[in-house]
Amino acid sequence: MTNLTLFFGLLFVLPIADVLSVLIGGCVDISELISLSNGFLAEFIGASLLSLLLLNPLVILQLWHLIDCCFKFFNHLDLTNASLFLAPPRLKSLEHTAHGCRAPPF
Repeated sequence: MTNLTLFFGLLFVLPIADVLSVLIGGCVDISELISLSNGFLAEFIGASLLSLLLLNPLVILQLWHLIDCCFKFFNHLDLTNASLFLAPPRLKSLEHTAHGCRAPPF
């Protein structure tokens, strides 16, 4: 099952759940359903969907690939030379030399 299938499945299921809650709300006290949905049912569905995603080998492979790429990226950065760009420039006094020729006397 791909991520696109999960996405479109959720897009299909959520409106149906909303319609059912409106239809059932006329017969049953909706506040009880809201308190139930905020409690055990929502946590159960969330945990089962999360476990389904985390146990999927493709998701594990993608997460591992992302972590691997991040480590490779940070290892290829040369952070020792980054301080040279962030530090203020060091001012040096200029040394005037004659480069082998004598300056004429005043």
